Amino acid sequence: MEFHILKKKIGIEKQIDDFLDQVSEAGLLFKSGVDNFLKNRIESFQEKIQHIIETEHRGDFLRRGLEEMLYRQTLIPESRGDVLELLENMDSLLDRFKGALWRFDIERPEICG
Repeated sequence: MEFHILKKKIGIEKQIDDFLDQVSEAGLLFKSGVDNFLKNRIESFQEKIQHIIETEHRGDFLRRGLEEMLYRQTLIPESRGDVLELLENMDSLLDRFKGALWRFDIERPEICG
């Protein structure tokens, strides 16, 4: 029985780690995308937008799986709410990275360097 519980815990931790990897990757893509925009490398900028969209979709998929897993398998419901809130906030960050790059693409602001 203890091994089964431990296995569930490791599975949740791995999924959280994978989700946080997506958030980190999105942050790096955002930074690179803004850099490309500022240097007027529009083709590379467009590629970063596509990559960040894919990363955000993977993050959403992982978050939904984590939420389901936490509701079904969490042994301590009191801590579940804190973890879910943190996941929602991190997912919001993914959305903001994507949205900011889209706004740069749509508005094309002129920024003096």
